Amino acid sequence: MNIIGVSYDYFISSACLLSKNKLVFASPEERFNRQKNSKNFPIKVINYIKYKYRNEFKKINYFANSTNPGVLLKKFNPLISSQKRHFSEHLISFPDNILNLYHKRDELNSIYSSQSFNFGKSNLQTFYINHHDAHAANSFYQSKFKKALTFVFDLQGEIACSSVYICEDGIFKKIYQEDYPNSLGMLYATMTEYLGFKANSDEWKVMAISNYSNIKKNEYYKIFRDNIVDYNKFGKYQINLSLFNGYYPQKAKLYNDKLIDILGLPENRSEIPTNKQVMIANALQRVIEEITQGIVQTFANKTKIKNICFSGGLFMNCLMNGRLEKNLKNLNFYIPYAPDDSGNSIGAALYLQKNILKNERKISAINNPYLGIEYTSQEILNKLKKYKLKYKKLKNVSLFTADLLFRGYIIGWFQGNSEFGQRALGNRSILANPLIPNVKDNLNLAVKYREKFRPFAPAILAEKFKYYALTRGDSKVNYMEKIYYIKKKHRKKLLSICHTDGSARFQTVYKDTNKNFYNLIFEFEKKTGYPILINTSFNIKDEPIVNSPEDAIRTFFNSGLDYLIMGDYVIKK
Repeated sequence: MNIIGVSYDYFISSACLLSKNKLVFASPEERFNRQKNSKNFPIKVINYIKYKYRNEFKKINYFANSTNPGVLLKKFNPLISSQKRHFSEHLISFPDNILNLYHKRDELNSIYSSQSFNFGKSNLQTFYINHHDAHAANSFYQSKFKKALTFVFDLQGEIACSSVYICEDGIFKKIYQEDYPNSLGMLYATMTEYLGFKANSDEWKVMAISNYSNIKKNEYYKIFRDNIVDYNKFGKYQINLSLFNGYYPQKAKLYNDKLIDILGLPENRSEIPTNKQVMIANALQRVIEEITQGIVQTFANKTKIKNICFSGGLFMNCLMNGRLEKNLKNLNFYIPYAPDDSGNSIGAALYLQKNILKNERKISAINNPYLGIEYTSQEILNKLKKYKLKYKKLKNVSLFTADLLFRGYIIGWFQGNSEFGQRALGNRSILANPLIPNVKDNLNLAVKYREKFRPFAPAILAEKFKYYALTRGDSKVNYMEKIYYIKKKHRKKLLSICHTDGSARFQTVYKDTNKNFYNLIFEFEKKTGYPILINTSFNIKDEPIVNSPEDAIRTFFNSGLDYLIMGDYVIKK
């Protein structure tokens, strides 16, 4: 059985190939078309699958789309169904008119839609999976829990913005749904824009500056509680929607003058955050965390289920994720490597295979984030020769690179299959020595070309994690999905990776999942005594993570990187 999963039109489109119970390939479209956060249909990714996996592609059985337009037929739409602009709208107007003969449209919230058409020599069936169902499948099936509570919080699916499921293999039961526009994701995106950043892109920055304030008596927190969002300890919330313009259809601004009357004039983008930006970001982060924790605790208590899965764009917030785990000690958490919409191509394919087609066989490689394109040593060499670059072939890549890092050089690291998702996990990375003074400033200003306040993540040998961080049992963070607090005795030495509250967004690295990266950190530890490297994504501001050798070479020469290691070849300026 071969399935192509697709996600597009939301935030960061993608496609994947699920073949013979194995997740074979997956990539965001932005890696191929080089448009940051591209929402375009992932045609370049699918064309690559068609080229690389031609035998499997000829035998595609199903397409799975992570959006279900059938949900939007919950109410009759006269604009489309009575005043069609184009004959293609029969695809919507026909079922919309037929459903007028049947009065239980509410059931459309919990079913999928499908179509069949000729594809090559076969009849191909396309399934439209509910957006939040795809999110839930992406997390639950990766978690390997037999039964779990799955929370999906984002800006908006078709209608839902917050959902809670009880998930078992092949069966999802939704027990809670909050509909747009009463959306926590919309609130975070709107406040991101108010603070002078780009909505649905720069939420990372708001999260980062929120951590600059440890003041508990934050006047803006009270303003949020009194005027912007009302909620109780159980997580029941209601946003004051009169302050917001909403996202669809997108307005010039997501907020209106009523919000300005409450918070004052909006902020401008700045390299150094103002006190107002810090305090509002801090209040926003605190409110989101308190609501989310209330909802999680309430449903965990109600169902007595301790295994918890998270998915949706809101759970890209590593500060919140870490604090949830810290505060809810009796629960077991799982967050996938791409909980945002890019992961929904995988989620749609998984939901189709497990929940609709009822395939009970185990899916292999499901926890592997290294799903993207790979280049052979010969292909890399051909590119180096094409651009007439001076290069050297290395006998021991790990030892050579560890020595460069020890000496303070900043490295572009291009190895193996590219990672899926928004975080570099050691194959398309920029690496640096966390022990070097001012390395954070050098990376932000001269290499990444981004704001000075932006923090960097550490990659650490998994078996050494507990010696440097305040962990819980055999804690692991394979995907940089949550923060942990660095032990106080190490903070002074590791200031470059330490947030203002003493936390860091760690990545635990295992030899059996990324041998090259593990060996490099191991060699670095032998030189410095520290099994830790700064690991940030191999890109510069406003560009996607590099995908090809050409991308890596261009980024290398357009930034302050000192060396580029591609496979077992090294080039320098």
